[in-house]
Amino acid sequence: MDPISEPDWDNVTDAMASKAIFAAKLLSGEMPLDIEDAFSEAKVSLFPASKKELKTECSCPDWANPCKHIAAVYYLLAERFDEDPFLIFKLRGRRKGEIIDALREKRAAAATAEEKSEAITETAVSISGEKVRPLEECLDSFWQAGDALDSFSVNPAPPEVENAILKRLGDVPFSVGKVNLVSLLPKAYKVASRRALQKASGELEEGAENRNA
Repeated sequence: MDPISEPDWDNVTDAMASKAIFAAKLLSGEMPLDIEDAFSEAKVSLFPASKKELKTECSCPDWANPCKHIAAVYYLLAERFDEDPFLIFKLRGRRKGEIIDALREKRAAAATAEEKSEAITETAVSISGEKVRPLEECLDSFWQAGDALDSFSVNPAPPEVENAILKRLGDVPFSVGKVNLVSLLPKAYKVASRRALQKASGELEEGAENRNA
């Protein structure tokens, strides 16, 4: 089989690193059962899609392909893949250690970016000088809206990355029939988001009409 190209492997490891479940299993030396999903997301196929992708040759006189010798090689490969699934990666051009190193590097980079974002948020809060009362002192008024909401404005907009949380978490242990729940949620999120934007837009327009009146 032809090895997967460098850019495609980079996209595949990005997809693996973006899903916490995939990354956790791979970093612990376990092959996720739905690993092909990461390759599909990167528009790459881990397994051969057709017989044409397998280049085989045998010196025996049998004209059939696969002949009994090539078929024996397939069976032996299948046994080895059962023993060590990471050999499938090696067949496509990446060793287990290379995959794990790439995942660690990308997960570390993502964690660093999150830490920087949190630090910026904390700095912004400290600069604003806002004093936050401890929860124990707010129990009597915790569920009250307060005067601050009168001047609070909402300007919803579509996210830069759609379904980012779903992509990061990966599949969940729930299915509807044979379909994982995560595959159905994006449609629900899309409908809910569209309705929320429409409602927010309508409220803003109604508020503008009241002010003009």
